[in-house]
Amino acid sequence: MKSWLITLLVCLLVHTGSALATSSSQPSPQPSSSPATPDRQSGEQLLQRYFTALQKHDLRALDSMITGNAPFKVEWQDSTPPKHFTMTRHDYLQQVRATWHFGKQEQLDMSKVEWQAVPASKSLLARFRLRENRIILGTATGQESDIELQLLRESGVLKISRIHARTRTW
Repeated sequence: MKSWLITLLVCLLVHTGSALATSSSQPSPQPSSSPATPDRQSGEQLLQRYFTALQKHDLRALDSMITGNAPFKVEWQDSTPPKHFTMTRHDYLQQVRATWHFGKQEQLDMSKVEWQAVPASKSLLARFRLRENRIILGTATGQESDIELQLLRESGVLKISRIHARTRTW
């Protein structure tokens, strides 16, 4: 039962850190493609605030950084064929809260963020690999996710509008 519960929690929580993004280096800002397209510096600032909110377990701050209709798409690579599911913003925030409650000794390692401006949608994409380790219900678990975040302005404020994660667990 415990093994099944841990597997279920890990599956449901594959997104927990999916948007934990902060570049290890401080690259110079790129000019935006159009006045409404977010620039890299703004994206890096948002990702740093997001990461800080996750570290401090600040659900209110985290919630404020995500658009109301943001889909969280997960492709779970541990099955053949890979399973696909989508969470709502509300579901995502519940999973983050559950991870904070059940997870202990979290360790997050992230690759350098790759940035791409998408003028057609007036958005900015951030791509990176996130490796997470934690103890859930006394058992060491982990996951590695290839993450793509879409950032765009909502009422003049840069927010996360979509998260796509391809995740493997152990």
